[in-house]
Amino acid sequence: MNSKLIKKLSMMFGVMLIILSQSIEVGALVNLKTQGDDPGVTIQSPDTINSQGLVDLNVTLSASAGKLSTNGTVEVKIPQNIVADPTQLSSMIKMTDPFYLDNPAYIDDGNGNYILNVKYDASKINQNEAVGYTFTVEFKAPYFTDNSTVSENIDFTSTLNVSGKNISTASDNSKTNPSNTGNPAFVKYSGSNSINNNGVKEYIMSPTDSQQNNFVIVLNYNHQTYDDATITDTLPDGLSLADTYPIPAFKGSPGNPARIKHLYIYRVSVDNAGNVTNPQLVTDNYSSSIDATSKGFSLHLGKVESDESYAITYGGAVNSGYTIDNFGIQYNHATLSNNGVQLYEREIPLIMQDLTPSATSLNKKVNQADLSTNSASLVYTLTLSNQKGVLKAGTIVTDPLPDFVSYDSTISNPGFSEATYNKDTNTVSYTLLNDIPQGQSKELKVKVTYNNGSAQIGDKIVNKASYTYAGSTIYSNDAVTILSGSAVLTKLDSKSKSPLSGAVFKIVDNKGNVIAKDLSTNSNGQVSSGLLSPGVYSFIETKAPAGYVLDSTPNKFTVTNGQQTQVDLIMYNTQGITISGTKTWVDNNNSQSLRPKNITIELYRDNKKIESKEIGVKDNWKYSFIDLPKYSKNGEEYVYTVKEVPVDNYKSEQKGFDFTNTLIPTKPLPTPTTSKSDTKPITKKELPQTGDATLNSMIYTMLGISTVIGVISCAFLKYKKLKK
Repeated sequence: MNSKLIKKLSMMFGVMLIILSQSIEVGALVNLKTQGDDPGVTIQSPDTINSQGLVDLNVTLSASAGKLSTNGTVEVKIPQNIVADPTQLSSMIKMTDPFYLDNPAYIDDGNGNYILNVKYDASKINQNEAVGYTFTVEFKAPYFTDNSTVSENIDFTSTLNVSGKNISTASDNSKTNPSNTGNPAFVKYSGSNSINNNGVKEYIMSPTDSQQNNFVIVLNYNHQTYDDATITDTLPDGLSLADTYPIPAFKGSPGNPARIKHLYIYRVSVDNAGNVTNPQLVTDNYSSSIDATSKGFSLHLGKVESDESYAITYGGAVNSGYTIDNFGIQYNHATLSNNGVQLYEREIPLIMQDLTPSATSLNKKVNQADLSTNSASLVYTLTLSNQKGVLKAGTIVTDPLPDFVSYDSTISNPGFSEATYNKDTNTVSYTLLNDIPQGQSKELKVKVTYNNGSAQIGDKIVNKASYTYAGSTIYSNDAVTILSGSAVLTKLDSKSKSPLSGAVFKIVDNKGNVIAKDLSTNSNGQVSSGLLSPGVYSFIETKAPAGYVLDSTPNKFTVTNGQQTQVDLIMYNTQGITISGTKTWVDNNNSQSLRPKNITIELYRDNKKIESKEIGVKDNWKYSFIDLPKYSKNGEEYVYTVKEVPVDNYKSEQKGFDFTNTLIPTKPLPTPTTSKSDTKPITKKELPQTGDATLNSMIYTMLGISTVIGVISCAFLKYKKLKK
């Protein structure tokens, strides 16, 4: 059988064939052309169309999940000269949901073609599955003896039209085979529907209408003479002798139209060019010469003159128990004998054909719609379903795995072969081992490993399986896994609980290795870890938001294998305050050299010492405690106080956060004295330096003189007043 016939029969049987790179045990499969459109249409016509032969055009509409969501029309263009009866375009079509015929079903396009319009209802299509639907346009070709009326090559075209736009177009070509009986001595053929297989006509037996299973035997068109001719015909196991219709070309022939033992016998005239004229029904002339059983007959013609030619026709009924599955190819056998010696033997091949419209689908699911790690095991479930007809063994489901996903194992595959994994193409495939009856399905469960160290939040793992249906590779729905962060930390104000932006973090693993750094909280106060491998990690704050206190306490979290949701963490920052103050010395500029080089200021929070600081001359006797949390994590405001560590020989006084230390003298201060030399004018040049003892004595002396003058002045004024 040639590959195109196998392709055609496989279509009719509902077998979906996958292009194979290797042979499989379930039967020979052949490569099928792929249209490539999604959605798309394909059309398959016979290799050869015989005169009065049956023409089957198998038109397939296929699409990946969700691609046929809008109603549309499949238009089939058929040349008129190959159609004997155009009403058969609608009366003999084989289809099922979602298809239905338009009204009118076909039109004349004015260019010598019939346009058959087959619509589909998108509401009857599962949008979550890859689908493939086939309908068969069937009609009979006219009788033709040459290519003057019927072209040698016939082109057929199918077009998918959606919303007035052509989405997909496909075409196929058939050769025509005119009838050319010529002048044979003994020939057997059938008027039944036929297909051409590698140049051989194979006649299709109807399981329900025996009259359609028509057989014809032609004798002595070559003008021989037989002394005692006998024709014997033997039917195969799948058939029994039955009635049939008269030969259409001999309609209206004179003679008794009654059948005898299921036979019609015509005597005809045949010229040297093979033209047949003057048919006459002579069946009743041989009523006693016919010996018939259910398995065939024997016709004793006796003396046959050279100008006597015959055509004999009868029918065959398909026996109970025979179907397309077990009929196979059988042969109807006939012989011609003369005087008991066999001269000729002829046989013709018979087949059965399943034209049940088919509808199949493939659905894919993943066990995790969300993933919060860059490494995980995923499980895909693939369901191959048959809604109409029979889905034949040999169908191959192929799963081309996406990047960073590799095949691990098969969890479940009832009714399928073991997995075939091609590491080079990262593809796993399974062969259907048994037919799937109508209304049933088979399921596969496949475990895979995902590992992508460079994965980003928002990335998607998109996986779809495929199968080839009627010449087109179509895909299941997308099984999608969306990647989200492994952990998200939210930074909040400890008092108001409002989000804080601008906090900066790093992430370290449980060994202290820095995995990520310079991660800042956004306006929602959130920072994501990104996608991490399974393990233990910590967020560590490296910079607090402006005006807030750094909290470098590690915030630990764990990422697990196959983790589906992110880990949610919360950290609080409190507003920062600064405590600062000064130290003032009252000790005659350290005249007694008792001032210490440094002092210690202690910081207390809620009466609990938390920090201390030494300050000295280099600090200008100033101190500061910065970035102190204003509030606790519970939102309660802290109370801060400071204390000075006591300094020997000094008395300390505190006002707020400022301290004054006054010297407690350990020896008398120098007493001021005067002399003549002391009263001489002091020039600017001789002014003592600040902090000198002479200056101190002078100041004290002047203070004493001023006091005496003041007392004398008060006494004098009082005396003068009394005297008046």
